[in-house]
Amino acid sequence: MKKVYVVEAIRYGDRNRESYVVGVFDSRARAEYAGKVESCWRGGKYTYEITEHDQDYVSYAYSALALAIVTGK
Repeated sequence: MKKVYVVEAIRYGDRNRESYVVGVFDSRARAEYAGKVESCWRGGKYTYEITEHDQDYVSYAYSALALAIVTGK
């Protein structure tokens, strides 16, 4: 199964205060770069955390089904 890397920005290192997903990437290097850029862009108020996940191919099928239902195609 393919790996994906989720980058989450966390304000002052406190996830309960405020956090958001920066992006999902197919390489750890790109995820690291995105985390560093986001941290700099936000003036150092946000740290970042990267988590590794197996890509869920089933979710694509559900996404396609949901899109078909919504668009009627």
